[in-house]
Amino acid sequence: MSKICVLLLFILYLEKGTGSDPCFSSTLIQEPRRNVGNNRTSDLCDRLLAEGWYRFQNAEIAFTNSCIPRYHCGTHIPLWIQGTNYPSVSDGMVIRHVCGDMVSNDNNCCDYRRETAVKNCGHYFVYYLRPSEGCSMAYCTDKIPLCTGSKYSKTGFPPCTDAYPVTTQPPYLSNPVVTTTDFEFKCHIPYPPNKQDAVFVVTWLIDGKPAQNIPKQTLSGSQREATLPGESVEGHLNTDLSCSVISAFTNNQTGGLRSPPISSNSYYVGITYSKTRVTVSEKSPDQKVTLTSTIPIICRIHGQKDCSLNLLVTTDNENISPSTCRVTLKPTDWNSTTSTAQTSFFIGTAPSFTGTSSSNSAVHIDVSQIPGREWNNLKLPYIAVNAMSSRPGAQCLSVGDPHYRTFDDNKQKYSNYRIGQYTLVRQKRGSFKVETRTWKKPGGKPSFNCAVAARERNDVVVVDMCDGPFGKTYPKFEIKNPSMFENKTEIVKDPSGNQYVFRFSSGAVVKVQALHTQRGQLLNVFVNVPGTFAHDTEGLCGTFDGNPVNDLQHSNGHIDSFSRFPYPFIESWRIPAGTSLFEKAEPLPVTNTQKDYCTCIKQTNKLQCNTHTAMPSIKDLCTGCSHMNPVPTPHPTTSSVGVTTTLPPVSHKTYNYPPPTEQPQQTPFISTPQATQYCFELLNKYPSAKKCINDIYQMQYTEIIGMCVTDIELTGDKAMGLSALSTMLEDCGFQALKDHNNIVNGTFVTPPEAKLCPGACSGNGDCQDGNCACAPGFEGSDCSINTTQTPMIMEISGGSTCDSQIEDCYHPVMLGNNMKTNTTRCNIRNVHYSQFGSSTVDLTATQISADFMSTHHVTCPLPKRLNYGTGIAVQAFMLTLTNNGGATEGKQHVYYIYNSKCMMCDQQGTCTVKFDACMIENKCYVYGDFDDSDNQGWCIPAVSNTRWSKQAPTTTAATSTSHPTPALTSSRIPAQGVESGNNYTAVGTGCGCYFEPTRSDCACCKNYGCPCDAANKHVCYDCMNPDMCNANH
Repeated sequence: MSKICVLLLFILYLEKGTGSDPCFSSTLIQEPRRNVGNNRTSDLCDRLLAEGWYRFQNAEIAFTNSCIPRYHCGTHIPLWIQGTNYPSVSDGMVIRHVCGDMVSNDNNCCDYRRETAVKNCGHYFVYYLRPSEGCSMAYCTDKIPLCTGSKYSKTGFPPCTDAYPVTTQPPYLSNPVVTTTDFEFKCHIPYPPNKQDAVFVVTWLIDGKPAQNIPKQTLSGSQREATLPGESVEGHLNTDLSCSVISAFTNNQTGGLRSPPISSNSYYVGITYSKTRVTVSEKSPDQKVTLTSTIPIICRIHGQKDCSLNLLVTTDNENISPSTCRVTLKPTDWNSTTSTAQTSFFIGTAPSFTGTSSSNSAVHIDVSQIPGREWNNLKLPYIAVNAMSSRPGAQCLSVGDPHYRTFDDNKQKYSNYRIGQYTLVRQKRGSFKVETRTWKKPGGKPSFNCAVAARERNDVVVVDMCDGPFGKTYPKFEIKNPSMFENKTEIVKDPSGNQYVFRFSSGAVVKVQALHTQRGQLLNVFVNVPGTFAHDTEGLCGTFDGNPVNDLQHSNGHIDSFSRFPYPFIESWRIPAGTSLFEKAEPLPVTNTQKDYCTCIKQTNKLQCNTHTAMPSIKDLCTGCSHMNPVPTPHPTTSSVGVTTTLPPVSHKTYNYPPPTEQPQQTPFISTPQATQYCFELLNKYPSAKKCINDIYQMQYTEIIGMCVTDIELTGDKAMGLSALSTMLEDCGFQALKDHNNIVNGTFVTPPEAKLCPGACSGNGDCQDGNCACAPGFEGSDCSINTTQTPMIMEISGGSTCDSQIEDCYHPVMLGNNMKTNTTRCNIRNVHYSQFGSSTVDLTATQISADFMSTHHVTCPLPKRLNYGTGIAVQAFMLTLTNNGGATEGKQHVYYIYNSKCMMCDQQGTCTVKFDACMIENKCYVYGDFDDSDNQGWCIPAVSNTRWSKQAPTTTAATSTSHPTPALTSSRIPAQGVESGNNYTAVGTGCGCYFEPTRSDCACCKNYGCPCDAANKHVCYDCMNPDMCNANH
C-alpha cells in the first residue's frame, strides 16, 4: 500500500471516529517484556493486535538504523521503526517504516517492511499500528532518551545539542589578587575563550546566598573572568565568599534556555583566631593567639603614612594580662604565598597583688583604626579565658633611719645605722633588683637612705642625693645609660617633686619618697612585688616564700635569727665599691624570657591600660595606650599630670665607706614620752587610715608608733615622724590591694581609705579619696607649702661657691621650702667687686622664673648678661626667692663663682689669689701671660700677683727660693709688723714691689688686698681704704 493510501486511511479513521487527537485517544500498551533488551522469551506476537493508535508506557518503539537481532523484545522477529529522525511536535503525523528481519543471514535487516504513522505528543509518541502478519512477530520498544537537562533539540528527542554553554568544571574563585593600590577577587569560568557564542551571568554569594549590595556581572565574547573589587566586601567580613554562574547562548539557538546556577569554591573573608579558648595560670607559659587576616591591608593613597588595621585587645578582668593592648596588621604583613596576613599576642595572668581564685573571663578584640572601607562593621568574637588561681603579692620597706620590714614579716622590723651601699632586693631568676645607699649627718647616730637604684632588664633608674655634703644636696633623678633604656618602665613624678614611682613591666613597683627634715633630706623606699615573685627574691627584703623565719638569709645561704640590728646579715648584702648600679650598669642581653604585663580594661568609651593591679589609677606604657608617651631621655621625670622636665645629671662617685662598726648605745635627743605623744597626735590626723590598719586589716598599729618614736628620739626631729605616717598609709593601701572584697566584676576598686596621697600630705592635711585636703595655711599636692611664709633658701646645692673651670655654675640649685611650680621666681642682684676686694650690691634685682624641681628645690638660671665672660676671677650674686613677684623675699644667700685658674675660695666666700697665678683687674692670668691691651707687662707671680710686672718672664716660671710665695688660703695669716686684725696681708715680705719692680721684699696680699707704698711696703690694705697704710705705719 502506498504512503498516500495509508494517509487516506488515517484521515478516514479520524473522520469516522470522534475526530479527537490521537495524543488523547490512543490505547496504552503496558508490556515491559517488549524491551529490546529482553532475549529470554520469544513467544510475544501482535498478529491479533487491533488496528489503531497506540502508545507505550515508559517506552517507545525503537527508532534505529541498526538491526535488532532475532529473539529479542520477547519475540522471534522484533519490529522497529527505521531511522532516527524523530518527528517534532510541529510536524504533526508523519509516515515512518516498520522493519523486521524475516530472513536470517541475508544482511538485510528490513526483509519485512510496512508503513505506519507516528505523531509527537510532546512527552511521548503515538503510533498507528496494524496486526503483524505472523507469529512470533511483535513491536519492539526502547526507552528513547529525551533532550533534557543540558541537552536540547527542537523535537525534545535525539539528536540533542547543548542547551546552553556547558563547562567541564565549576567556576573557580581566586584568592585575593593584590594590585598596586587595591586588591580584588576573580571568578574564572572554564569555558574556551574562542567559543564566543556564550554569555555568562555572574552572581556573588555571601555564605551561599546572593549578596544584596553587590551587582551581578555579565560576560560575553571571550570574557571569562568577573572581578570583585576589595571594597565590595564591606559589611560581609567573616563570611564565605563565592560566585555562581548562569550560562546561555547568545544566538537564541536553543530557545533562550539558561543553565542552572553553578557555584564556585568558597573563600573565607575576614579574620580568624588560632585559639578561641585558652587556660592561663602563673605557673604555665602564656598562651599564644595568632590573628590571621585572609584579605590584605592596602594603602590606596600614595604616601599614606598609616594604613594599618589597628585592633584593641581588652579584657573584663584585671588579672588577665595580654602581652599588648593593641595589635596591628600592616601592608607588609601580607604573604602572597599563603594569602594571609598574621599578627600574634600572648594571654597570661597579670602579676597579682590581690591573689585570685579560678575564674572565667574573656579577651575582647575591637577595631580601633581601619585602612579602608572594606573593614567597616568588622565584628570579632571574644576569646574565652579560664584563669587559674594566683598568689597575692608582698611589700618590703626601708624607711626612716632606716627601718626594714621584709616581704614575709609585717609584725617586726630591724634597723641599720651603718653607711654603705646594699642590695635591698634582688630577683633570683630575673633581672629586677633594688639597691640603696645610706649616709649620716657628721657626728650623727642613725643613718638614712640617700640614694635608690632600681633595675629591670636594661631599664635602670636612680634617685640620688649622696653626691654632696649632708643636708646640702637634693634628690636627683637619672636614667642610667639612656642608650640602652628599653622603655619598659613607667616613671611617675608627683607634681610636688617629692615622690617618684617606678613601675616595671614585671609588675614590681618601687616608690621613693623624699622626706625633708630639719637636719636634711632622707629617702623612704617601698617595694611591692606581685605573687609571681614568690620564692624568687633575696637581699635585705628577705625571701618571699611565706616563711618569716628564713628572711634574714645571708648572700651565702646562712640564716640568722631575728634581732634589732642583724649586722652580720646586713653586711652580707653590702655591695663593694665600684660595683653598684649607682656606679655602673652593664647592659644585659635582650631576651624574651621576661614578659611585659598589661591589663587592658574594656570600658564603654575608652581603653584604660595599667601595668598591673598595684595602683590602677596610674597609666602604663603597654603597647596600645596611645595616650602615653615614652619616657624622654637622658634625665627625664614625668609627672602624674603629664609634665616632663629635664634634670641635671647625677654625679655618681665611687664611695669608700668607713669600715662597719658596732652600734654604740644611743642617747635620745627627745624623751620617749614626748616622742610618743607627738607620734600619736600625728598618726591620729588620719582616722580613716588608722581604722584601715586596726579594724579592717588588723595590722600592728603599735609597731608603726614604735617606729615613729625611735626615729624622733634619735634625731630630735619631729619631721621624722612622717616616715611612720607614710608607712601606715602604704600599709593600708597595700592591704587593700590584697583584699578580694575590692575586686568588682574583675576590676580592682580602691576603697577610699586606701587611696594614697603623696608624702602623707606632709603632716599638714588629710588624705581624702587620694587627694590631700590641706589644712589652713598650706597648699600643694602634698601640702608642703606654707602659704604664710616666703620661699626660703636654706642652702645652695654643693655650697655657696662654684668653680667655673670644672662646673656649670650658672644654674645653681636652691634648697629650702615653700617653692611653687610656675610661681616661684629668683631675684638676682649682682655683687660688684672693686680691684682687690671691696664690693657693692645692686639695688635693683633681675627677676627670672625659677625652674621648679620640687617644693623643696628649684634652679635659678643666672642670666647670660651677668656672665662677664671667660677669664673672670670672681663673680658674686645675691640670691633670694619670691612667690609674689618680689613684694616679699626670703632669706638672702650670696653665691660665688670663681675661676680656679687663679683663685681659691672657701664655702664662706673667702677667696685668695693662688701663689702661682695673677688676678689683675678681676681676671685670671698665669705666669708669662702678657697684657695685650695696654702693654703694661707680664704676669710674674713672684714679682706681683695683682699687678703687671715690667720684668720679662724667663723660659721657666720664676720662683723665689729665698722668698717663696705661700699658697693663699682662707686661713688668716698675720702679716709681719702689722696687727693680726689686718686681713689683707698674708706675709710681710716675699712679693714684688710695684714701685720698684726689681725688688721682691714687699708684702704678699690676700682677700683682694692692695700693697702699700714704699713707706709701708710690708703691709697690704683694703683697696678702697688707702688710709689703712698710714694707720699701720
